[in-house]
Amino acid sequence: MTGLESRSLGAEEYRRRLSTVGLSVTSEYEDEGQNHYFYARKKRRYVIRADDEGTTEARWCCSVGQNC
Repeated sequence: MTGLESRSLGAEEYRRRLSTVGLSVTSEYEDEGQNHYFYARKKRRYVIRADDEGTTEARWCCSVGQNC
């Protein structure tokens, strides 16, 4: 189409890069033109706190940087 060479990093590398930015692959799809698609969602982030008495609490934080 553009005349430029194109090279894929490979599915494993794309999965790794998505994970690095906090995304989890939920499914994958390849169309008739052999284009590969990843469906991903943001991973939930949990913060675990422990107090001086040894009580722990796990809470879900809805965004990175949120003070839970």
